Amino acid sequence: MTTISEFPPFYTQQPNGTTLSQQLSLWQRHILATCKQRRQFKLSYSDDIWANDKIKRAASKDFIGAILESIVKDGVAAFTDASKDSVWVYWRSLAEWSEIVYDYASTAI
Repeated sequence: MTTISEFPPFYTQQPNGTTLSQQLSLWQRHILATCKQRRQFKLSYSDDIWANDKIKRAASKDFIGAILESIVKDGVAAFTDASKDSVWVYWRSLAEWSEIVYDYASTAI
């Protein structure tokens, strides 16, 4: 089964605004799914998610920055500090996390 991460243009920032918007949406879904699967909460420029050695493709640093800005703008991540070199990824919404904590606390008593 082929995934979006095996599609070479996925790693190249698209010049057309409509296409770029769709591409950023696909990156967001890919990031959330991958981080959830790995139980990974922090994502930075050096993470392996930005490249696919199998097809010899990698996102540029500028494109990674655009992706990070996009997921922060959409509220599924937050920059860890002012350098904007990494983000905290919310692969569950804050409402979902609060419900999980509440349910745990309610049953633990």
